[in-house]
Amino acid sequence: KSDAGKLTIKGNGTDQNSKQKTDKARNAYSKVKKATPILIVTALVLAALSILISVNHLKTLRRITLSTGIFTGLLALLIKAPSFVEIKGSKDVDGDFIKAVIGTLTSGLETILITISVVCLVIAIGSKICSIMMARKAKT
Repeated sequence: KSDAGKLTIKGNGTDQNSKQKTDKARNAYSKVKKATPILIVTALVLAALSILISVNHLKTLRRITLSTGIFTGLLALLIKAPSFVEIKGSKDVDGDFIKAVIGTLTSGLETILITISVVCLVIAIGSKICSIMMARKAKT
């Protein structure tokens, strides 16, 4: 059985303060996990409504796709940014450890963002090329 998508938070302290912090983290993660599908559906519904309301549907769809591709590409760069920053801890090993933890936690998200960015940009550019070719073909 694989637990690849599962996050387990275990308290390693015996005092009440560490248990409260662990409970807060667990509750926050639970709320984010529950809210994610709602946010995705809301975003898709709003995008569909904006396309329906617009005068030029294809142009609006292309602009949304292009801006999504650019935005997700920038997010992927921002996620990668900590690896370019020197983190000084009490020891040099602390900074390397922090970078390793951040890299491990965000590697899946980074891959997803890059994939979404490339797909959106290819669709937007391909759509524009198709519309230009169809307009030229219609003229002849």
